[in-house]
Amino acid sequence: MIKLDIINRLRPISFEWKQDGAKDIGLGAEEVEKVAPILTFKNDKGQIEGVRYDRLGVIFINAFKEQQAQIQTQQEQIQQQRALIRKQGNEATQQQAVIASLNARLRVIECALRKKSSRVRR
Repeated sequence: MIKLDIINRLRPISFEWKQDGAKDIGLGAEEVEKVAPILTFKNDKGQIEGVRYDRLGVIFINAFKEQQAQIQTQQEQIQQQRALIRKQGNEATQQQAVIASLNARLRVIECALRKKSSRVRR
């Protein structure tokens, strides 16, 4: 199972201990059992008794590695997109220069045609 998926499916809760009523936070063992049974332990009767919090660190390490791989992939995609945007920006600048040049040529041609047309009318 993908470790990030396990982490995303775990739901921290606040609770009170049955022994002394002290407030605490943690994970519900029954919920953890459904997500990752290896992270729980059972009593002599086979009932879910608790969470193996000491094993969460291993899950976290692997989840962090998965997350870092995702971040690296995203960073590479961002770099590729930036390069594409720069390229498109350069192409747009070149296109604008060509359009400006063509507009200047068009104005010269129009001016020449007006002069020629006025000579023909006389």
